[in-house]
Amino acid sequence: MVKRTQLNIRRQKNGLRTLAQHSQCDDSDQLNADESGLFYKAMPSGSLVERSSGSASGVKVSKEQLNVLLIVNQAGLEKETFVIGKCKKPRCLGRQSPPFTYFLIARHGC
Repeated sequence: MVKRTQLNIRRQKNGLRTLAQHSQCDDSDQLNADESGLFYKAMPSGSLVERSSGSASGVKVSKEQLNVLLIVNQAGLEKETFVIGKCKKPRCLGRQSPPFTYFLIARHGC
């Protein structure tokens, strides 16, 4: 069963390579997108704090996050950034207009 699945995956990869080689698409027409979670309130797991000045241990880990979608074409000429958050007007942006497209998914006390 595993060998069949691996064989099917190889066939699909080879088929996609062949399709990409014979297609008439420019590099500017091929896009790559990746989504990531940004835990903007989380403390670093390690730091350079001296023991005499205190440490970051014992602090509850914040799980508030923003979802970030990054899109770029293969030529690297067109780049888009989309951020999905919970606040209607995030305080971190102040009165500035953000340099990215911001989407609101819920209105939870922000």
